[in-house]
Amino acid sequence: MKPGESVELGNLTQPGPYKPYVPPTLDEQIQTAFDVDGTPLERHQQALQNVRLVNQRLLVVFGKPTDPRIHRLMDIRYNDGDFRILRDDFLFLAIPTDSARLTNALVLAKALGQDLNETRQAFNLVLVDSEGKTLATAGDAELCVAGELSKELLLEFLRRHEVQPLNAQQLLNNALLQATQENKRVLLQETATWCRPCHLLSGLLDANRSWEKDFIWVKMDHRWTGAKEIMAKLRDGAEGGIPWFVILDAQGEKLATSNDPSTGKNIGFPSVQNGRKHFANILNATRQRMTEPEVQALVDAIESFE
Repeated sequence: MKPGESVELGNLTQPGPYKPYVPPTLDEQIQTAFDVDGTPLERHQQALQNVRLVNQRLLVVFGKPTDPRIHRLMDIRYNDGDFRILRDDFLFLAIPTDSARLTNALVLAKALGQDLNETRQAFNLVLVDSEGKTLATAGDAELCVAGELSKELLLEFLRRHEVQPLNAQQLLNNALLQATQENKRVLLQETATWCRPCHLLSGLLDANRSWEKDFIWVKMDHRWTGAKEIMAKLRDGAEGGIPWFVILDAQGEKLATSNDPSTGKNIGFPSVQNGRKHFANILNATRQRMTEPEVQALVDAIESFE
C-alpha cells in the first residue's frame, strides 16, 4: 500500500458499549434449575451417574417453581453461608410438578417409590445415595413451620445424611498394597465435587477401562481427611489447578505427573492437543500390559467428553 492510497474496507460495524456482568436473579436461577431438557427419568439417570462418580447424595426436589417453599429452598441453596458447608455433599435435581409437567414428574416419583399426593406435589424432597437407594424423604410436615420452610430443619435433615469423609491415607495405603499384589501402578487423581474438568476426567476413565490392566485408580477428593496434605506433598510445588494427577509405583514413588515437562503446566482434563500428547506419553511410559493402540483409543475417547 502506497502513501495516500485508499483501501475499501467494506461495511464495518462498531461494537456496542461494554456491558458489565449482571448476576442472575433468584427467580432466574430457579427457572434455570427447573427448565432443563430431558424427561425427569432421563435427568435422574444422568444425575445418578454423576453422584456415583463423585460420591455425593442426590437431592431430588419435586415442586412447583412458584411455590414460596421452593423459593426459600433455592435461596438457601444459592445464597446461604451455612449451607455452603454442606453443599459439596449434595447434587440438586429440580423436578417441576406444575400442571403442564406433572405427568412426567409422577413417572419419576413412582420409580423412586414415592406417592406424590396432592399435598406433596408442590414441595417434596427425596434424598438418594450414590447407588440409587432412597435414604429419606421430607416435605411440609418435616421441614416447615407455619407453612414456611425452616432453614434449621432443612440443614438438620441434610446433616443427618451428609457423606462421611474417607481417610485419604488409608485409601492410598490400600491402593499401594493392591498395586504390589497385582504388579500395577497407582493413578492418583486430585479432585473436588465443584470441579467440572475433574468430572470429565472421571467420566472418561469410568467409561473406558482398558487402563485397569495396569493401574489402580484412586480419587483424592478435597473432602477426604488428609487429602490436601497428601496431594501437597506429592505435588512438591508443581503448579496448576485440578484435576491434577500422578502415577506412582507400588512403593509410592512418582513415575509421572500431569505437568507437561515441556511447559511445566498441568494438563488437567487433556482437552487440547498438547495435553492429549502428554497424557498418552505418561500412560505409554508407565504401562505394562496395556498396548499402545489401547492407550490411543483412550486418548481418542476424550473428544466425546468435551
